[in-house]
Amino acid sequence: MNDPHRIRVTRSLLQQDDVGRLAAQRYGLVGEVRTRLWTIGDNDNYMLHHDGAPRFLRVYLASKHWGTGEADYRFELDFLLHLHAQGLPVAYPLRALDGDVLSPVPAPEGMRYLAMFSYVRGDVDPFPDGEDGEARRFEIGRHLAGVHRAGTRFTSRHARFALDAGFLLERPIERIGTVWRPRARPRLDALLAEARACVEPALAALPAGGDGVIVGDFHGSNYHFFEGRATLFDFDLCGTGWHAHDLATWLWDARKRFGDERARALFGAMARGYESVQPLSAASRAALPALMIAREIWLAGEHCADIESLGEQRLDARYWDAFEERLARWLASLPAFDWFERA
Repeated sequence: MNDPHRIRVTRSLLQQDDVGRLAAQRYGLVGEVRTRLWTIGDNDNYMLHHDGAPRFLRVYLASKHWGTGEADYRFELDFLLHLHAQGLPVAYPLRALDGDVLSPVPAPEGMRYLAMFSYVRGDVDPFPDGEDGEARRFEIGRHLAGVHRAGTRFTSRHARFALDAGFLLERPIERIGTVWRPRARPRLDALLAEARACVEPALAALPAGGDGVIVGDFHGSNYHFFEGRATLFDFDLCGTGWHAHDLATWLWDARKRFGDERARALFGAMARGYESVQPLSAASRAALPALMIAREIWLAGEHCADIESLGEQRLDARYWDAFEERLARWLASLPAFDWFERA
C-alpha cells in the first residue's frame, strides 16, 4: 500500500565530494581526490582529479526511458571495453579494485550506478575546418567505420534496447502526442503523419535486425581532438541499429548548424573516411534523409520524456512553433537532396 505521507524522489543530485569519496574507495585512490560536478542531463557527470591525472565519473540516472537498469549499463561498458581492446580511440571504463566496472550507489529514488572512464584529452571540434579540417573529418569517418566493424563482432550476455523504428520514430511520436495533443495543434499532427509516411518505407528497406551495435548519438560534440587525433566518447545510447543512423545523426547536426550546402561539403571527407574502411550500401545511402527526419522527431520525443526530471517550461508554444517549421522544411527538402553529390 502506498504511504500518502511519503514524498517520492524523481531525481537526486549526489554531492560531489561524496561521489569522489566513493570513487576513491572503490578504485583505491590514495591521497587527495578532488571532484567537481561537470554536467547534468541524461546522467550526472563529475570530473575527478587524483595524483595529477583527471578521470571522468558518470552516475547513471535511476531510470530513463531507454536505459532502465543495470543490464543496459553493463552492455554499454562491455562494448566500450571491446572497442578499446580492438585499439579504437574511445573513452573506456576503468576497473575498480574488485575488477568490476560498475558500482551500485543507493539513492533516494532507487539504485543508481557509478562508472569511471578514462579521460579524453583535447577540445571539442564538431565539424573541423581550416587547413587540417578535411583530414580531421576523414579521421572521424574512419573511426566511426571502425566502431561499426567492431560492433558487428560484439556480443554481450546483458540485454540492451535496439535503435529500431519503434525507438527512433513510433514511440517518440507517441510521447509528443501526449504533450501537445491537449493544446490542439492540427498542423503538427499532419506533419508527423507525413513524416511517418516518409520515414517508415526507408527504414523498412534496411536490414530488419540492424547492422550491428552502433554509437546511437554520434553528433559533433561527442569526440575530442588532441594533437590531431580524435577520441570518441558518450556511448550512452549505443545499441543494435543501422550504420546509416550514426552518419545521419552527424549530418543532422551539421545541417542544423550550417544548412544543406555547407553540411554536404563537410560530409564529403567524413564519408570518404568512412568508406575507406567499409562501404555504405545503397539502402543506407538512400535512408540518410529519412533518418535525419527521424532524429529530429526522436529529439523532441526525448524532451517530452524528460519533463518529469527536467521540467516542462522549455516545451512552450515557441518550442512547438519552431519544431513545426523545422519539420516542414526538412520534409520539403531532405528527401530530394543528394548528400553524396560531393562525397
